[in-house]
Amino acid sequence: MLKNKKNKEKTIKQKKRNDNGEKSLLLSAIKGLGTAFAITCIVFVVCAFVITYTDIKDSFVGIVSIICTAVSALAAGKIWASAFGKKGLIMGAMAGAVYGIILLGISVVSGGGPLTLGAGTCVIVAAAGGGIGGIIGVN
Repeated sequence: MLKNKKNKEKTIKQKKRNDNGEKSLLLSAIKGLGTAFAITCIVFVVCAFVITYTDIKDSFVGIVSIICTAVSALAAGKIWASAFGKKGLIMGAMAGAVYGIILLGISVVSGGGPLTLGAGTCVIVAAAGGGIGGIIGVN
């Protein structure tokens, strides 16, 4: 009887740990994506001010966009992988891909035009940046 009670208490404690672990992973995923989109917003606001108030041409926006995508995905990948604790490359690449897909969805919905080859490049750059961030997050 006493042994069954101890086993039940262990099972209850393990369930609580699993619930908290799953919640913390979900919160880390949200935090990672939130951080990535915050970085993106800040970079593009700064970019808009630079274009508006200087003589710099609009042609550098593409380069800024690619770099911003990679850096933002790197941040998301680092946060996701550090929360997961292992498989940094896979978790980071997943974070980057999710970030890239959401970014493309926002772009299409806001009138950015149809999906093109550049859209695929965006997701690949985001996955690569996230993978690097994931490696950094685990190590």
